[in-house]
Amino acid sequence: MNRERACEDFLKLYNEVAGMSERLIYHQEISQLYMFTLLANILEKANGVYILIKEGNYTSTPIVLRSMLEAYVDLRSAKNDSNYIKHALAAYAWERIEAAKIIQNSNDESAKLDIELANKYQIESQEEQKQLSQEGFSRLFSKEKFEKANCEANFKIVNMLLCSYSHNNISRLEQRHLEVEGDKAAIVVFKDIDDSDLKFFFSLLITILFGAIEVVLISLDQMEEHKSLFKHMLSFREIHGIE
Repeated sequence: MNRERACEDFLKLYNEVAGMSERLIYHQEISQLYMFTLLANILEKANGVYILIKEGNYTSTPIVLRSMLEAYVDLRSAKNDSNYIKHALAAYAWERIEAAKIIQNSNDESAKLDIELANKYQIESQEEQKQLSQEGFSRLFSKEKFEKANCEANFKIVNMLLCSYSHNNISRLEQRHLEVEGDKAAIVVFKDIDDSDLKFFFSLLITILFGAIEVVLISLDQMEEHKSLFKHMLSFREIHGIE
């Protein structure tokens, strides 16, 4: 696979997608605003993945792809359930409560300066959490998110694989940063990858990006108007031998 040509062709495709996304009209309704912020997040990270691949920074690539996948799962869930954002709000309240607890229990003098603000946030967040809980909403774990998104099993497997990069799995460290010859090992910072891995990264990048676009277009009932975009995506896959 020719990395330079693939990057060049992807950038053309990406610019087409980004330009189309900017022209979409959305309502000032919280659930739809949430969906569009997720789409914007995916678009920005897709550009980040492109830059990483272009520069040959393959260790960081799957970490950003994992974050893209998480945003895609949230996007699918938000399309399936207009109240899904309340689970996101519950998660945010929980995070603020936990942050407040850390500050309150810290022995660091600089953290003590923020204790009044932490107490204020804790009270406000606990009230919000209580209200959301009474309505039946709580923070969701990864497994629950995938279930709500109706994601196929292969997405869950891919997520586990990407997590192994994010969490510095020992096999990933060995794969990316060790070169072994006989009984000697050398540490490598930037190590090249083979075609199969490069194609996997591009395949996942395209799948998430266009999956997100499809979710939004279907929710807006505008899929028919943008069919040519998906034809260009399929052409990209065919040209570069990406399944």
